[in-house]
Amino acid sequence: GAREAANFVGEARVHQPAVVAFVEEHGRCPTNDDEGFASAEEYAGGNLAAIRFGEFEESELCGLAATLRVPGNDDLDQQPVWLEYNAAASSAWTSTPAWT
Repeated sequence: GAREAANFVGEARVHQPAVVAFVEEHGRCPTNDDEGFASAEEYAGGNLAAIRFGEFEESELCGLAATLRVPGNDDLDQQPVWLEYNAAASSAWTSTPAWT
């Protein structure tokens, strides 16, 4: 369920400080091609299949999109989770799981 998924999102959250640092230094969103970031598939491990960094078209906010890897759980396996960074907001990070 959602609580179980939230635990998996914690694995993606460890990459949030790198996004913030990049935005503060360069004034734009990082992508997987930028220095200090790797290809989406290189972040695979644990309960993550991939992490893609960039700007979300819908909101124009920076962030990361994590693809969950939860074998045996069809509700969560291969589902995307978006973590958006809004420097202007008091709580800068919001998560948008695909299953809500």
